[in-house]
Amino acid sequence: MDTVLSIDKGEAMATVAVGYTRLLVQMKDEVPRRQMLANLIGPLLHRGDTALNTIPVDGSLSSPESVLAVDSLARYLHALQKIVRFCDTGSSGVNPLSEIMTTVWPFLEKASSRAAHFEVVLSKVLAIHEQLLKNVPDLVSPHFQQTIKYVVDAFDRTKNASALRYMTSAVEGFGSSNVESFRELLAHVSSSIFTYISSEKHVHECTDLIRAFFEMIQRYILYCPAALIRCPHFASIVSCAVECLTSCQGERESTRATFNFLGQLFGWRSLRLSGESLNAFQTASHLVDEEVALHGARIAQTCMSTLLGGPQMLWPSCSDCLFAVVTSTVSWAIP
Repeated sequence: MDTVLSIDKGEAMATVAVGYTRLLVQMKDEVPRRQMLANLIGPLLHRGDTALNTIPVDGSLSSPESVLAVDSLARYLHALQKIVRFCDTGSSGVNPLSEIMTTVWPFLEKASSRAAHFEVVLSKVLAIHEQLLKNVPDLVSPHFQQTIKYVVDAFDRTKNASALRYMTSAVEGFGSSNVESFRELLAHVSSSIFTYISSEKHVHECTDLIRAFFEMIQRYILYCPAALIRCPHFASIVSCAVECLTSCQGERESTRATFNFLGQLFGWRSLRLSGESLNAFQTASHLVDEEVALHGARIAQTCMSTLLGGPQMLWPSCSDCLFAVVTSTVSWAIP
């Protein structure tokens, strides 16, 4: 790793990090594994700390050195995120990440506070937090309240889609046991996004944000639907999704995420849900049915147009959405 770091090539760093990590997690002997992991992480953290100390605290890029430091730090963080991603299991059953958290976490906190002014760095920091939450939730749960506050503040300030991706993992990990907190989170994020796309940017100019938003809400459907349905902006979220089907202007990933959200929401009866989630939908099924009645015809028309002339990659999610709209009406009681 020292050799790769000396040439400061991002892709080379990431490639070495992935290969090295995949090798060490296969080791059964903890002693050499711990040493190899330290040899891999140590140089990254040392150079990353040097870069952090070069970056002005006020976020200004007053010198060529500070510009270079920001770019280098982003590459170091990207390599670190790869290590965290592929260091998700150990042959002994002990996650190797538990052996390095005492050194990684302080560095991550320093990067969060010192370099959050720079979006390229912020995205990498948030990606590492997300990966840690996915891989070792037990290790990071003591820091969750502090981290989610940081993530929400970062989102409010920058509208960075990586913040929403962290929230998506948070819903998966903690949503079912913290329904009220996640209801408040969704209300806050939704309100912030509605203001953003109505006053600062058009939907087609921030499709990455739209994609991340509706991918997050899909997790609400699966893990804490009560928080979604009881959200004061529930009807506005559905209306926003319907508008985004056309306002994304054909951008594929954001459009597909929106189709997926609507398809899962209206097709909740066919999803494999926990008993608690199923009960939440059954209790509030009339609210979902009201949204189908209000928007179903327009959604069906959009689906048919997409199936007749839209990109093929949208056909599966579009078909599922159309099927959900049609079948949901079959369950309505006939007076």
